[in-house]
Amino acid sequence: MKLKYQTLTKEKQLKIKKQFLKSKDSLVYQKANRLFTVAVIGIIIAIISSAFDLIYKTGTINYIIDIFLFIFSLIFIIIMRKIKLKEINNYVVKKP
Repeated sequence: MKLKYQTLTKEKQLKIKKQFLKSKDSLVYQKANRLFTVAVIGIIIAIISSAFDLIYKTGTINYIIDIFLFIFSLIFIIIMRKIKLKEINNYVVKKP
């Protein structure tokens, strides 16, 4: 099911997003955006750490930790993306 925000044209989406970010309603969106960035950094760290584990042939516990970090970072990315879309859509619906 598409949200109202997703049915708009690209130009209208950009215009509404700029208005939304200037409004007071964007606090949750900004926090979700920060967590999204942290999750991306977590994925990068998990990949780099896995590469070091392969090069230096460390124990299996290090691989398990890297896999957990990667999986939880992916989950956070998916959840934060949904929250960001939901917040913008709520703004579009409430906007007169």
